[in-house]
Amino acid sequence: MDTRVQHLAPRARDLTTRPPERRQVYSADGRYKLDLRLLAAERPVRVEAEWVDQQASHGEPAAWLRLLPHEWGPRTAVVASSGAVVLLDDWIRRPSLLALSLLDLRGEIVACYGAEQIVQLLGASVPEVMAVADRGLWCTGEPELSEDGRYLWQRSAGRQLQLDLSNGDLRLCDRAADH
Repeated sequence: MDTRVQHLAPRARDLTTRPPERRQVYSADGRYKLDLRLLAAERPVRVEAEWVDQQASHGEPAAWLRLLPHEWGPRTAVVASSGAVVLLDDWIRRPSLLALSLLDLRGEIVACYGAEQIVQLLGASVPEVMAVADRGLWCTGEPELSEDGRYLWQRSAGRQLQLDLSNGDLRLCDRAADH
């Protein structure tokens, strides 16, 4: 899967605010921690991610460290109770090949969807999606994890997307009908 991003200098309206130097995201049970550190000296500016299983047993993956391909880092990161990591959108507000990414317990990319793929799945146009997005290019509201930790739901353009955290499948869904 091609996860390269075309690195263009961000326009002023694309980079709304500078991301924090450091962000920490935890799974709901506190077992997994994702530490995102801004590498401002890099050009283009990138983010280093360190994932830690704070209760790892012998033989289980305990940690990984990787440079994320997102310019200025992801806008939103979610850590599931399974340890899976979901990265949503680039910090810069413009179409990206990294609009939705799922990483496994080794930090490997399981699935990655670009903005155009998401817009196409929504059955909308980029301007329609951007007009109602309140976070980044395409997201409306905060992402939600299912109670059983199998899915992540994200609203966009009046629709609901469901990401299967076990295999990275992304589809439209009506959550009420899926329960």
